Amino acid sequence: MDLLPTLLHGLAQDSGKPTCATLFNLFLRLLPQLRIPLRGSKEDAELRQQLGLDNHAEDAEFVASWFAKLLLLTIIRTKASGVTCPGLSVKEYEFLTLNGKEEAWDPTADEGLNLTQTKIVVLSFLASGAFTDEERFLPALFATGDSNTRISSVGDDLLKRSTMSLEDSQMIGKLLDIYFTLKPALQTRLLVLLTKSAISTTFPRKIVKIVQEGIQPDDNTNLPAKGLETVKFRNALFNYMNWVARIGSAENLGQLAPQLVGFMRSYIEDQGWPTPHERSSDAASLRALAYETLGSLAKTTPSIVLEEDLSLVRWLFRSLTEEGSSDTIFVSIEGALASLLNAFAPPLNWTLRQGLRSLLLKYMTLQEGDEIIRNARFAAVRWANRCLEYNDIVGRWIDILALGGRTDERSDVVEEGKKGLVSSQFFGFLVKPRLF
Repeated sequence: MDLLPTLLHGLAQDSGKPTCATLFNLFLRLLPQLRIPLRGSKEDAELRQQLGLDNHAEDAEFVASWFAKLLLLTIIRTKASGVTCPGLSVKEYEFLTLNGKEEAWDPTADEGLNLTQTKIVVLSFLASGAFTDEERFLPALFATGDSNTRISSVGDDLLKRSTMSLEDSQMIGKLLDIYFTLKPALQTRLLVLLTKSAISTTFPRKIVKIVQEGIQPDDNTNLPAKGLETVKFRNALFNYMNWVARIGSAENLGQLAPQLVGFMRSYIEDQGWPTPHERSSDAASLRALAYETLGSLAKTTPSIVLEEDLSLVRWLFRSLTEEGSSDTIFVSIEGALASLLNAFAPPLNWTLRQGLRSLLLKYMTLQEGDEIIRNARFAAVRWANRCLEYNDIVGRWIDILALGGRTDERSDVVEEGKKGLVSSQFFGFLVKPRLF
């Protein structure tokens, strides 16, 4: 116990020296001898002072930062030089392995350490009063991505108890930089964490890079494993994009939303569009979330939607009528379409109005059969009422078609048609109709 403070004090000053890695390794060997007080006890509260870390905060920060790197360490059994593992640079890997010595983390060797057991001891020490929440934050986060539940569960517990602010711009910027070096399981955990941080939405370039790497990666060297890991990652990524759309400023969204909408559209099309290649429940759920995410992003920047050829609107209407991944996905697509309505507040310019008239009339009269697996009548009449002026004759004809109904007509289609006609009469539609 008396030797531990001696080893701790001055470690930060030794950073970069050849002896620092050896001293840190020796500290890890001695750490199991430290009696960790019961959490919350008086001894626990006094441990930082007892170890002298209250007067040597730089050493506590240094050790905690290397604990974080240790929790990322996986041993690579190879003779090649310059090897590393996800999250660590070559120099960091060499530091933790005493310049790449295999026996350093071989428990069968005379002086080898057990990596899993060392990580557990380190986490127990980190959870004590010797460290502040800020110092233990990164190690706790990295621990949550470990495949060993004895390690990940402690990391989860530490993060739940943490009072670390997620609105620290410097910390969030660091996390966004680290993100690209981490293995997929940790990227997922970090995305979940970022979905609680408003300040994270102020890094548009990094967000675009995160989404691009997640959907259209430059290489396949760091992709999540197919199956549950991919599902968790996609869910976390799409939920973070929704968070950005909801919390981000207009300025930042103007920079990133057009690109993110393009990525989401490509993601859906690459799976097969409008008919997907895979029909599993997980794939359908992710596809539905992708449509919702696309809608929430597109509505933040009207220029994405107000294209003269109505490209995105046409794409969503076709998706609504031909998408075949599940019977309930129409809810997500209708929601995405509804998200865009505010961009089309009348009066519209002539080109947009004519294009929208033609599009809505087409989908109001479209018959099911062959590729058309469902109608889009509710969306069409809703758009007619919201986007075409009350004295627009095509808009009111769409309302009349809605009232005419079909044998299996949804009741909300009829109600929307009534709403449009009542409103148009109130505003004098019957007196001054607008012709084509």
